[in-house]
This record gives sequence, C-alpha cells and structure tokens, in this order.
Amino acid sequence: MTVARPLTLRWGEDRATDRLAAAIDYRLLAAAGWDPATQALAPDRDHPLLGYRVCRVAGCELEAPDSSGLCSGCRERFARAGGTGIEAFCQSGPGRTNRSRDRLCLVCRAPGFERPVGTNDLCSSCDGLRRRRGQSVDAFVHGDTDHPPASPRPGLGTCTVASCQRLAAHPGTGLCGAHDSAWRLAGRPELAAFRRTASPCLGDRAGRVVLAGLDQGVIAEVLYGIQSALAEGRRVMPATLRHVAGHLRRTGAGSAAEAARTAPARTPVRWFLAFTADRAGLARSDLESERAKDVWDLRLWGARGRLSFTGGGTTNRYGGMDKTRPIGQAWLKEAAKAWAAEALGSMTAGPVRAVMGAVGLLSEHLARRADGGADPSVLGHRDVEAFLARLTRLERAGTLSAGQHARTINLVAKFLRDCREMGLTESAGPLGTLPGDVVIRRAERPRGTRRDDEAGLALPEPVMAQLLSPDALGLLEAMAGTAIRAAVELGAGVGRRTAELCSLRFTCLDHDTHTGDDGKRRASPVLVHDMPKVGKAGCRLPVHQREADIISRPLPKNGPRCTGQSWP
Repeated sequence: MTVARPLTLRWGEDRATDRLAAAIDYRLLAAAGWDPATQALAPDRDHPLLGYRVCRVAGCELEAPDSSGLCSGCRERFARAGGTGIEAFCQSGPGRTNRSRDRLCLVCRAPGFERPVGTNDLCSSCDGLRRRRGQSVDAFVHGDTDHPPASPRPGLGTCTVASCQRLAAHPGTGLCGAHDSAWRLAGRPELAAFRRTASPCLGDRAGRVVLAGLDQGVIAEVLYGIQSALAEGRRVMPATLRHVAGHLRRTGAGSAAEAARTAPARTPVRWFLAFTADRAGLARSDLESERAKDVWDLRLWGARGRLSFTGGGTTNRYGGMDKTRPIGQAWLKEAAKAWAAEALGSMTAGPVRAVMGAVGLLSEHLARRADGGADPSVLGHRDVEAFLARLTRLERAGTLSAGQHARTINLVAKFLRDCREMGLTESAGPLGTLPGDVVIRRAERPRGTRRDDEAGLALPEPVMAQLLSPDALGLLEAMAGTAIRAAVELGAGVGRRTAELCSLRFTCLDHDTHTGDDGKRRASPVLVHDMPKVGKAGCRLPVHQREADIISRPLPKNGPRCTGQSWP
C-alpha cells in the first residue's frame, strides 16, 4: 500500500485550513484507495460504501451503474445487437479495445526516450517520418539500403492536462493522444483553460476518481467529505465523485460551498458538495471562533441544530427551525453569548434556546426606549417593572399564553441572576455598568402551578374524598387524637415524607409576597421543611391556605405537646 502523505498547503493559508488538513485521516483514506502520488482514489470494488458493480460482460471490467448490469458502452452495443440474448452477449466478451495507451513506440522506448504508440506501433513522429520515406515499419525500425535504423526521440513527459498521467504524444500541444483528439473535437479552445478543466480520459475513469489538477484546498475538502461520509456510514459512488471533480474543474470553484451553489439541484453532485461544505466548515471551526458569530452551529457543543442571536427562523441540518427573537443591544447580546456558551456545557440545547427567547423579549422591550436600550448604565428597576407589565398586556392580548408569561419571567430572572454569579457584572464584563437593581425580585415572580392542583395519579379522586371526608377524619380523631388527624390531613395536602412532617418546627409556616395575574401583590403561605434524605435544609414549599390553617390550628390543652424539635 502506498504510504499516504498529508496535502502540502500553500504558504499563507489560514489556521482554519490547517485545522481541516489536520482532521483528515490519511491512513483511513489510503485504506479506501487514495493514492497521494497520483492524487487519485481507486476504491476496492467490494468496499461496503465506495464499492461498485462491474459490467457483466466477460473481460469488460468497467463500472456498471445501470440496473441492467452493463456499462454504458456495452449497453449501447447490446442495443445494436438486436435479438441477441443478454447471457450470450455477456459471454461474447467486450468489443475491440484500444490498448495503445499502454504500449510504447517500437523505436522510442528506452529510458528517457519513451513515447506512446500512435499508429502502426510507432509514435506519431516516427510514423510520420516513415510515411514520408515510404518505408515499411520493419525497414524503418531496423534500417534498409537507403536509411539506417531509426533513432529514439527524447520523451515528451506526461500529458499537460492536469488530471492526466499518460505520456504526452504530440510535441506541439504536449497532450496525450486521447486529450489531443478531445481538444481538436472541442474546436481547439485555449490550451491553458483546456489543460486546467479537461477530465481524465475515458479509459482512466473506470473505478478511479482523479482529483489531480484541482486546488489543494479543494482536494482537502473533498477528501474530508469522503472521510465524513465513511464515518457516518453514507454510501458514495465513484461515478458521483467523478462528476463532483468534473464540476469543480469546469467552474474553477475555490471551495465546495461555492461549487454547491452552482451545482444542479436535487442531484448526487449537489448533495455531496453541500455535505462536504457543511462537514469541512465544522472541522474548521472551534468554540472560540464560533462564539464570535451571531448564529452558532451547536454541533460544536455536541448538540443539534443552530442557535441564533439575530432572531428569525434559522433552518438547522435536520430540517427544523430555530425560532428566536433578535437580541439587538450589543451589551445584552455579548452577555447572552457568554451565558449560552457556559450553559451548553451542562444542559441541552432546548432550555438554552428557551432562555435566549426570553432574553429576546427583554431586548425587544428595551428597544422601545428612546435610546433603544443601548446604554445599560441608565437602566433601572422601573424598566424591569415596565417589562413585566408589558408581558401582562401581551398575555391579555393573546400574544403570550399564561404559561409562556410565567416561564419568560422566571427565565429572565434566572439569566440575570446567573450573569451576576458568572461575574459578567464586574467592571470588565459586558454588564459592568448595569445597575444592581436591574433584577426580577422574588416577589415579582409568578407562583408556579402545584402538582397537587390537579387530580392525583396514585389514588382516584373519589377514594381520596372518602378518606378525607369529615366522617372518616372524625373517626380517625376519635381513635388516634387530634394531632394524628392533623398530620394525616397535612400529609395528604403537601405530599411530603412522614419523617419530614414529624420534624417540622414551630416556625415551619412562612409567607411569600408575589404579584398575581391581576398585577396586585399578595402573600401566599409557604411550608419550610428539611429533607434529610437528600441532605437539604430550609426547603420552601408553596401550600394552599387549607394546609396553612391545619398548621396554625391550636391543639387541645390535653393533647400531645411539641418538644420544640418536631410537630405534632
């Protein structure tokens, strides 16, 4: 196997290109058939992803992409054969094959003097001189009474077409025989352009993909696209890769992304170029460079899709839309990027997008100020109050649902709190001049919906109603006492562990002030308890007024007394 060598990049190429070249697994590509010396890919025909079918005609050995199992040449010959059966046709072997490209002139075949056969087993120069002399081939080669044996002519090197490795046959053009014929059939276009864009000869295409002649950066992208396809289990046909190379030569594109824009839509060529551009762009990126962008590719964080800070709908690679509101203020966008970059390391993309959507609503509100919210130092808590009031108006107008209203407040509060904990409000941070009262206070956050506000999942409601009916509770109180009845009612209402309820303190009932849906401030009861099983103390659980009444209800004088450590 030929030892693979990394592509030599031109001086001055940037670090992103270096990262792409460093990401190419040359050993993997060499195992798949890549030859760095000829810059051609010749995969094994039985390769699970790059393999191809061979023509059914005995001795043909060309690719057969058609469902008939015949190559294009044999398919045309079979159509002309008329009534011949397919099996008999395949056994008859291929048509006449011109193998002159593999043979050297009978005269010009010494090292340094090699020239390919043109006609009569001689190169074009030797055969032209033979005809002018009127000699036979044998007399020209070995000499006769009039002329000595022919002398070999210096070799012309390889064909000047960038994608060709054959020996040059024509001194005037420096082309091999096949490319010289193709050049003449094309109307003798400018040689420089023809040499740059001409495809390999037909006989050199079977099972091979020649990338020689393309820009080295483009070759690196194509190789990385092949590598990525193999890593993801995507099948790529050699014929598709040849069409890709041909499109790159014709357009002179400097990258796969540029070539993809001009490739025919809904074709394997367009698909592979777009796939390659996407994977190459990902390989060139890193977290530092991605953070400077306004639309992030979340695959760098191991997530899916994209995250946009400019709003609108950004199509992700799975066909979905990431819809967010733009964050227009530079200081707020910088803070949002810093928060998102850290959050993506510990949470999935969905919650991060939700926070960015809430911050987008805050940015939209600040943009309504006369200064557009561009200067954070002039903001204050009145702007927060105005933001909360606007959310309430949006809910009443039907633009926001009640759930979205509550989530937006909580997410913005979390964002501002996290930014302060991350140090973004320090003098060197993007929020360094933001006043300290630009926060959403606890009293301004909506009270969340309790799980026990809905029907329980463990016991049906009729059963719970029977267990907590006055008759059943009265019977329990008569048998076990008032304290036990209170404990059962409280346990059914708050759903805490029995051990936690038995260790409640006298000061377990507190109240939180909050703003209701109507904009008025109210106090709601909160149960303060410990959770020793998970090592938490002072947990605050919002409760209904009925549970608060149970806790506040005085015990009878002759009932059990609290030790000061637990209740009841």
